[in-house]
Amino acid sequence: MSRPFAPTWLAGDSNARALLPGDLLDRAGRRAVAHNAAARTIHPGALQAARELAAQLPDRPARTASLQRLAQGGTAVVVTGQQLGLWLGPLFTLHKAATAVAAARALEAETGVPTVPLFWLQSEDHDAAEIDHAWVPRPPGAPVRLHAPLDGAGRASVGSLQTSPRLLEVLNDLDGLLHGLPHADATLALLRDTWRPGEPLGLAVARHIDALLGDHGLVLVDPRHPAMVAAAAPLHRQVVERHSEIEELLHQRGAELRAAGFEPQVAVRPGSPLCFVAPAGDGTPRYRLRAQGDGWQVLRRDGEQSLTDAELRALPAAAFSTSALLRPLLQDLLLPSAAYVGGPAELGYLAQIQPVYPLLGIPPSCAVGRAGFTWLEGWLQQALAEQGLTIADLQEVAQLQPDRAALHQQAQAEADTLHVALNQALDSVWPQLQQALAQADPGLDKAGERARAQIDDTLVKLLGKMVRARSAQGLGDASRWQRAQVLCWPQGLPQERFYSWPWFAARFGVEALTHAALSMPEPFAGQHCVEAL
Repeated sequence: MSRPFAPTWLAGDSNARALLPGDLLDRAGRRAVAHNAAARTIHPGALQAARELAAQLPDRPARTASLQRLAQGGTAVVVTGQQLGLWLGPLFTLHKAATAVAAARALEAETGVPTVPLFWLQSEDHDAAEIDHAWVPRPPGAPVRLHAPLDGAGRASVGSLQTSPRLLEVLNDLDGLLHGLPHADATLALLRDTWRPGEPLGLAVARHIDALLGDHGLVLVDPRHPAMVAAAAPLHRQVVERHSEIEELLHQRGAELRAAGFEPQVAVRPGSPLCFVAPAGDGTPRYRLRAQGDGWQVLRRDGEQSLTDAELRALPAAAFSTSALLRPLLQDLLLPSAAYVGGPAELGYLAQIQPVYPLLGIPPSCAVGRAGFTWLEGWLQQALAEQGLTIADLQEVAQLQPDRAALHQQAQAEADTLHVALNQALDSVWPQLQQALAQADPGLDKAGERARAQIDDTLVKLLGKMVRARSAQGLGDASRWQRAQVLCWPQGLPQERFYSWPWFAARFGVEALTHAALSMPEPFAGQHCVEAL
């Protein structure tokens, strides 16, 4: 039975580390990695793309300083990236970017090597249906899905898509969902400033990330920038020309992964290079290739298209784009990267693609597992501590909720017991009271009987209130646990893989959320942090 690669690797398993070195988890290893990376220089096309994107963003001295360091050389890079998505996509996009910033700071502090964090806007993916929506909590009720369609061709790289006019309606819907949260106004102001209808999706995502981390020196780069496309062209030619050798290496690595108890992250497609191609040009649908005799098949969903080798070579550079396995190679080709910050799937990609690096003469960066976070409201952290529970226990929230009928029965039984005890106590002293009343005035006997009845009636009402209060308290607790599950395990998934950024920023504060993400205890270890804000 196969094991998940990423957690096994992060735990230090020797078989996993043999497939993907963990040099950055060791202080001495970090020093060597940083100096080796700084001996390389950023590709001029990548530097041009980063500068031109920065020129479209607000001026930030820390980002300008990072670009100057890259231009001067002798600088290492900690790179991460993520598929473009509405309002940054899942929360872990922020976590990845924050890990890159924190790891770059730590690497520079330890080694003395200037180190810059860089976010690769993964604009070459083509599944718009994955990224055109965002999930917003509405605790204790079900999450709400907000959909903002994107304008552009289906199966085209999402970097060619634009935000639609309907984005304004979606922001208004979000306004209603965030109403009453303490930082809703600041969150919505940031979104309305960074996400504008009719503009490139990549620019909106860049503005948003920059608003959060640009003041921490984060540089952004888009692989669909013309200078980046031109810089990537030699690599695309190589993977097409040497696809048979690469395929053989990937098959061998697949066997090594299985022998160590893991499954390859990506299935190897027979005869297919690692790149995609858009035969009609940039901004049009992209497809995989498959070798066919002396030429190629374009694997279209509406039928196959054939290209001769000469026709494929004649396509412009912008017709080619990366796959998940090719992207790390391109990053390490163009950047002086010491480390790549990746999530669980990306650590699997890196383990799978390692043998291809020496074949293509590209120095690999080292892997860093991104930090993970579960953001809690303060009351929940206290409640978990009091009950001796963990976040994982919230997956089965029904076990934490009291049985409402049993709770009522328990309260009623306690009230009945108290009622009997109080009556017995009164009955034990009431004859003395009646005798004293009769001695004082025989006419007070009747008043004493009425008072006894009134006391019993008052006790019944008071104990009834206690029963209702206990039952209401139980229902309130159940509602709070339900709220906790909706926030931490929506639809059975971890919070950071499901929800997007806005609700958490509106609840805890834009700056507070970013600061907490940057304050991870160990930026190289891929730890999951549970934080109450």
